[in-house]
Amino acid sequence: MSSETELLSAAEELLHMGHPDQAIQICQQLLEHQETEARVFLVLSQSYFQLHHFDAALEAATKAYQLASEAPDVLFWLGKLYLHRKQFHQAGRVFRQLTEAYPEHETGWVYLGVTLLESEHVAPAISVLESGLKVHPHSALIRAYLGNAHFRLKQFQKAYQYLKPVAEHTTSLLGDWVPFYLAESCKALQKPEEAVEWYRRVLAVNPANAQAMNNLGTVLIEMGSPDEARTVFQKLVAQYPNVAEYWFNYGNSCRSAGDLQEAVRLYREALRRKEAFFEAHYNLAKVLSDLGDFEESANHFARALKINPNLKEAWINYLYVLQEMGKVEEALRVAEKALARFPENVALRWNRGVFLLLLGRYREAWPDYELRLQMGQTRVEELPYPRWEGQPISDKTL
Repeated sequence: MSSETELLSAAEELLHMGHPDQAIQICQQLLEHQETEARVFLVLSQSYFQLHHFDAALEAATKAYQLASEAPDVLFWLGKLYLHRKQFHQAGRVFRQLTEAYPEHETGWVYLGVTLLESEHVAPAISVLESGLKVHPHSALIRAYLGNAHFRLKQFQKAYQYLKPVAEHTTSLLGDWVPFYLAESCKALQKPEEAVEWYRRVLAVNPANAQAMNNLGTVLIEMGSPDEARTVFQKLVAQYPNVAEYWFNYGNSCRSAGDLQEAVRLYREALRRKEAFFEAHYNLAKVLSDLGDFEESANHFARALKINPNLKEAWINYLYVLQEMGKVEEALRVAEKALARFPENVALRWNRGVFLLLLGRYREAWPDYELRLQMGQTRVEELPYPRWEGQPISDKTL
């Protein structure tokens, strides 16, 4: 073995041992002695990459490619560098060259698919990965990324079919993302029990996966297990105390469990972290209404509607609270504002009719109030007296 070969082997060993700076010194020494084989530039590039000197890494990898454009290890490394820099066109070109020249290079197919996925070319990624799967029919990696691609297209059944076998056999190999997307697919396919199982698998691999914890908690609420959800959210806010949405969902779990006072506290915690949080104001307003605190409830309905005035139910609930407080004139003004946005909404018009009746403005009230028949609140045949059709009542008495 020549001294140059021994030095290069030493550089590779130092790189693998986590000493890239020493590997660079050896590579530079070899280059000074006109040793310009591609392998030197490849080791130099990988060493620079470990030190986060990404421009130097790409420059060295490009020189390696110029010397050995057919070498699979050079092609693969150069493609990875382009992908890392989000230079997707260049990465795709190199990985395509790799898979065409070396179809047996399984990871080349994977990275070509990943490059297309990262550049939002999902359908072409599926086509590439399916081609790779024909060459490597047992590849867990290719199947996993096929599942991910179908998930991105909201093709949840196909995602489920690809991801489940992989997650069942190779979870530790691929980390937590395969069971996570499988859990998400189960959730979308209305398989809540299975979704819970896979979210728990995610957390067994990565207990700090906040999205998995959050989604696990929400599924448990939907399944009617709010106490389990509370436990999940309690851990979540302990780990990530600054995320308003997690406090909000924690509040939802308490509300579902019937602990309204605790729900109020948690919604307020969410609003401390994110003031312009429509859902937190809205749910807090509804819980305060259930607790009979109409004044504070009205305050939060008003703040919610200032953020998002496009939810009809929020206006209707706000009107109910104002009526419970006896603020009929204010309720009428709010109803008019709501009807300016939703002029044909039957429930809002009926509410306006009720407020006009309470204010003694019967003739104005009647067209809106009679919408109760459309709402199914009253049937004409049930009335024990002749129905008033809005005719003059000036000479009538009760």
